[in-house]
Amino acid sequence: MRSALSKVQLAGVVALPIAGLFVHSGVFFYGSLPLCLAAWSLWLLGIAAGQRAFPETLAGRIAILGLSALVILYACSIFGTPDRPAAVGNLTLSLGYLGWLLAAGSAFTVAARSWLPEPLAWGAATVAAAWGLSERLAPGSVHFAESRTGFGRLLEPIGYWNSMGALAGIGIVLAVSIASSPGRSQPLRTAAAALSPLLMAALWLSFSRGALAATVCGLFALCATSPTWRTVRGALAAVALTATTAVLCEVLPGIRTASGVQSQRESDATLFLIGLITVSVIAVAAQWLDQQSSSAVGRRLPRYGRRVAAVAAIFFALVPAATVLTGSNSGTSAPAATGANASRLQSLESSRSKYWTVAIEQFAASPLTGAGSGSFRGEWQRSSEGRMPALNAHSLELETLAELGLLGLAALLMLVGGVWASGHARRITNPGFLAGASSALALFAAHSAIDWDWQVPGLMYVVGVLAAGICFAGPHGNRHSEPTWLKATGATMALVAITWSAHIWEANTLLTSATRVVDTAQVLGWTPERERTALEEFEESAWLNPSPLPKTGRALALFDMDRTEEAASEVLAIARANPDWWFGWALVWRMSQRTNPVLASKAKERGLYLRGLGPLADPRVP
Repeated sequence: MRSALSKVQLAGVVALPIAGLFVHSGVFFYGSLPLCLAAWSLWLLGIAAGQRAFPETLAGRIAILGLSALVILYACSIFGTPDRPAAVGNLTLSLGYLGWLLAAGSAFTVAARSWLPEPLAWGAATVAAAWGLSERLAPGSVHFAESRTGFGRLLEPIGYWNSMGALAGIGIVLAVSIASSPGRSQPLRTAAAALSPLLMAALWLSFSRGALAATVCGLFALCATSPTWRTVRGALAAVALTATTAVLCEVLPGIRTASGVQSQRESDATLFLIGLITVSVIAVAAQWLDQQSSSAVGRRLPRYGRRVAAVAAIFFALVPAATVLTGSNSGTSAPAATGANASRLQSLESSRSKYWTVAIEQFAASPLTGAGSGSFRGEWQRSSEGRMPALNAHSLELETLAELGLLGLAALLMLVGGVWASGHARRITNPGFLAGASSALALFAAHSAIDWDWQVPGLMYVVGVLAAGICFAGPHGNRHSEPTWLKATGATMALVAITWSAHIWEANTLLTSATRVVDTAQVLGWTPERERTALEEFEESAWLNPSPLPKTGRALALFDMDRTEEAASEVLAIARANPDWWFGWALVWRMSQRTNPVLASKAKERGLYLRGLGPLADPRVP
């Protein structure tokens, strides 16, 4: 029975990061609820199968404790944040990440599976790259919805081009690690080399300056953690083949922009496919020839070479942030081109320094606990730059500092430090083990410092595979048993998380159902049955749901039923409870125009102010 449960858990762990690539979170991250439920259920299966619930090493447990502390801070912050919808989204995401780290790690504690994290993460990244390129390789058969902000940059399936570039970079680093590792099977090493051009094309077509720099950081980190000449040659080959693939993308406009005349796009797709196959053959041949070079087997870099690689990795990890600050302070950098345009890589211009300035000012106002989860959006909208929309500070560390304060930063440092210490311990006890995973995580750390990767589940679940492999794969595998009370604690945590996530999912289902009733009534008219059904479902959805959306839906339904005063009263209470949620004040303005013109005027002024579209004469909440 335990063996069967363990196999079911392993199947789920293999499937979930791939499934997560295609789950778009949406505005309030309800789309990630199935992932959260699946992750915690898989961890519960692992506990039932007799596998370790928590890491064996102290460093791994510190990492879990850090992420758990972040979840608790996100949960507590809901009751004091000025923007509760965004806070609920942050809690949903972080709870899913914690469940996934525990579930994947539990599966990897079985000694026979310790090889799995790197190939699994590489496979998920390759699937993402192949899916994103399918629109360009088969323009007559595959078509994705056009992004209003991407302008042709590769963003599918995870929904954000910069994070897509980071994911492709992670795949490239892992491909080099797998292809150059003599401990891997020959079919796996060949597959890693053969499919690497897909990842290289995806990286270039994201046109992400940060992802390119972070990928170089990851390759140098790989040379430092696996210091052999074979790894160095693999990294150099990856750089050369990526450059070749980039040239191929640039000379084919239909591939670069995913637009144009259909016949031209089909012609470009054919040429691009031929080019990818050619690059793939070259990559496989280079890998095979390098393997046959017996003189190179076992040759390690001299000590100074390892140090140079480590210093270079740190340098390229800091380059993106330094570039942002340099470009913003010099005042001479031309604005970066938008969309699928290689000329944007020549510009140092970026708006991130403005986000970071607002985040630092927000932290200074409340240094210990921060301004509340999800509060950056409101703070940004109130700033002088608020006319340009932004939901995140574009830096995991600075956003955590601004919203959760020093307590949040301490929890984040526990997570990062625990993963780093676990990887360092594995390097000492078994040199070369999970070197690719450590290097890919270094890439992620560099990129997440300048972007909002934390809010992209498709990337984070792949990163979670690597972190779990490092934290849980202890030096003794599954040899030491866990105390019963510790497994009981884990089971209780899983049940609580599953119950909460299932309830929020049910609440969202009821909200969707009630909204459909309102849509039907707007066409066919309100009847007593429709009124009763809509209001009951909105009320049930609001039960133990910290998000104000169900209450907002109920107020809109009341307004549509011509129960204006009741609706205006309810929506005013919602807006007061979420003073930085501009949509709430927009509804107050809409519903109070007839009954309370003074309140409507103040609500309109506050809503426009929160959107960065006007001044605020009276800072007091109406």
